[in-house]
Amino acid sequence: MRASLSTLITGAAGLCLAAVATAWAKPTAPPWLSEVIARPASMAYGKAKAVVLLDESVITVDDSGTFTTRTRWAVRLLTKDGKDSAVARCRYNTSADKVISCEGWLVRLSGEVVPYRKKAVADVAIYENARELYGEARAREISAKDDAETGDVFAYESVIESNEVLSQPVWDFETELPVEYSGITVALPPGWQVQGHTFNHEAIVPLQRGASRTWELRGLPRVEDEPMSPPAHGYRAWLALDIRPPPGARTRRVAFGTWSDISTYFSPKFDAAAAPDAALKAKADALVAGAATPWERLQRLCCYAQDVTYISINLNAAGAGGMIPRPASRVLQCNYGDCKDKTTFLRALLRTQGIESFPLIVSAAQGRYIEAGWPSPMQFNHCILAIRLDPAPEVPARLVHPVYGPLVLFDPTDPTTPLGWLPEPDCGGRGLLLAGSAGDLIATPVLLPELNRTRQEISAQLRANGSLLGTVREEFEGQAASEARDEQRRNSASDFDKAVARVLGRTLPAVRLDHVEARDDFAADRFALSTDFAAPAYGKPLRDVLLVFKPAIVTRHADFVLKKEKRHAPVQIKASAFTDHTTIELPPEFAIDELPRPVELKSAFGSYRSRVEAVAGRKVIVERSLELTAVVVPADHYESVRTFLEKVLEAEKAPVVLRRQPAAPAP
Repeated sequence: MRASLSTLITGAAGLCLAAVATAWAKPTAPPWLSEVIARPASMAYGKAKAVVLLDESVITVDDSGTFTTRTRWAVRLLTKDGKDSAVARCRYNTSADKVISCEGWLVRLSGEVVPYRKKAVADVAIYENARELYGEARAREISAKDDAETGDVFAYESVIESNEVLSQPVWDFETELPVEYSGITVALPPGWQVQGHTFNHEAIVPLQRGASRTWELRGLPRVEDEPMSPPAHGYRAWLALDIRPPPGARTRRVAFGTWSDISTYFSPKFDAAAAPDAALKAKADALVAGAATPWERLQRLCCYAQDVTYISINLNAAGAGGMIPRPASRVLQCNYGDCKDKTTFLRALLRTQGIESFPLIVSAAQGRYIEAGWPSPMQFNHCILAIRLDPAPEVPARLVHPVYGPLVLFDPTDPTTPLGWLPEPDCGGRGLLLAGSAGDLIATPVLLPELNRTRQEISAQLRANGSLLGTVREEFEGQAASEARDEQRRNSASDFDKAVARVLGRTLPAVRLDHVEARDDFAADRFALSTDFAAPAYGKPLRDVLLVFKPAIVTRHADFVLKKEKRHAPVQIKASAFTDHTTIELPPEFAIDELPRPVELKSAFGSYRSRVEAVAGRKVIVERSLELTAVVVPADHYESVRTFLEKVLEAEKAPVVLRRQPAAPAP
């Protein structure tokens, strides 16, 4: 039966009205987000600016090894400053990943929902700086900072497919914000296995639901970065996962069971990239021509590699490209590369001269926190070189390997640290020597206090009006020399003078520099600095009777300030040695009335000594020394560190008091 014309018109009108109603319907939050918002708080948030209500990822693995990761995250803003947390960054890699979706929502206190769809999502490079020439690491970014208000909830959800080679994801539970729920789930096809490794927390037993496993924690207080803290992985709870395919599976995923497995996998790729060609041989021969000793030959090659411009290029992440170097011949042609490129380039130069070497992958500044029980290249972020020398000179960067004998470690990415020395971030940790099946974890040399030494000698004259004129002569050795050298190289002459003035200005108010002279002995890793200065109001006159001044004129450890409060993170102390000999000539109108008492402090992590003596009543001699050992002090021993450093600063502030002498009677 045919419908009447009036029926058709009525039906069409109804469809139009339904479409209009749908178009004008108020946006709503997804059910999972509404559920999260409705949950009551499980803890007090204290002074936190925001709280993470949900931090969750679900990784679904298919038979081919494709990982599909759905991430959900929600944060409630507790203060005005909490607006900075209303940002989503869905990280991905252009050669390994496909972003299926990325969207966000802002749920206001009133219940209004503001959605952030495709037009609100920006695609940005993760590493945007002058040292990143090109990289595949990108992010889909959603920002609600300009829209959010205190009490609002911002959330996002992303779905990303990944087909990279490595299958060892990492999950961080604790952050600088309190977290109500944090968890990661892995759903596996038949035959696949997953194993979790918990760090900085008691072992987390996964919840099993069919083919999925979930590792979760709830009610986590905030764990803020604190002064002198180690890297976050050194004390915050985190999880590492090993996802393994069954034997014979048709997948590109690679699973590592031992450190030797990693070395065996990557060594051939590094070896191939370090194959020298005729151009490299010609360059190396020209560099070493006329060198008097084997060590000098090695120095020349190392210096040349240091001069290659450092620029990062990360390609083929799907095939672990960020961990595989470019050919050394290509580095020679373009004169730039990242750490693994520069290391491989130097290795190729050394090969032309018959010198054997091995790549050593390390974690810069985090080497002491390498977890030996979790073999994974994901723990490393840097590459240096272990050079085989026999005999090898007794230099600070030397170690003896049980198979390869004496090795000298060298970092070609650090242009301010010469051969024989090792930058502080590479010291005192573990690295993986890439030497085929013989590769394994090795310990890098520890930075000793004498390898980061500053010697200071000051000659000064104090005048009756409190002004101080003098010269500071400083000698830096090892890491201290590298840092001073870096400061000079990064700045123009005038900017370097300003940097010196800032250091002196910590203890010398309104200081003026009259002359700054620097001398650099790069091969010996020594740097000398001589500075003539004037401080117009150093001494403080009191009622025209007393003149008070601090005999510790210049100090380079004035930033050791730790608050008296509960500590959550361990304290990481950097090894250093400081000595000072200061001579201060006193104004003839004044005599010594009071001198600071001698101070001597000793602890498990350092020692300090300070002594101020008078010479014939006309001079004051100051002797100071501070030595610290590289150590990580647990949080429950924080007070011992804070008290020690506080006493050091108190000693540095102790004054000398002079009293004006009566005028001699007229003859």
